[in-house]
Amino acid sequence: MKYSLKALVVLAAVVAIVLRFVPLPIDNFSALGALAVLSGVVVRPVWLAILVTLVARLISDSLLHYQTGYGFYGSMAFDYVAYALIVLAGRGLSPRSILGSAIAGFAAAVLFFLVSNTGVWCMPLNGQYLYPQTFAGLMECLAMGLPFAKGTILGDILMTTVYLAVAGTLACWKTDEHPVAAE
Repeated sequence: MKYSLKALVVLAAVVAIVLRFVPLPIDNFSALGALAVLSGVVVRPVWLAILVTLVARLISDSLLHYQTGYGFYGSMAFDYVAYALIVLAGRGLSPRSILGSAIAGFAAAVLFFLVSNTGVWCMPLNGQYLYPQTFAGLMECLAMGLPFAKGTILGDILMTTVYLAVAGTLACWKTDEHPVAAE
């Protein structure tokens, strides 16, 4: 991976961490799914792509826990699994257009929503399940999570599109192929 792409991934990780602490008009606006897609597309080997994404999430969870006391919770392993799956999906998708990038961002948000909310449904909180352990309970959990998904969807679509556009530009740019210098 070129140095410029490494810098982009590090910048994307920093943005993903910072966005968890910046008050925004849209709740849950997030770039973690976008980081996962970007990592899946440009970071090799795959274990490193997953590690980059999960470490960014762990850092932000740790800082959030330090700040509020609520950074860690019973179903958070599902969130981490969701991000690992998004990395793998990004690796398989490798979107090469703005529309493809937006679709990848949307897919990342939907995958995160489904996996993380399934975690909320199947893991007890303080010894109590929040929803009945039935199909109807799962559907209720998913429905209750919908208001929180808006920011994640918007953030993942926007940031995935931006990150992959920048990555595509950086991947095409080569210092030894300047038309003016070749003349």
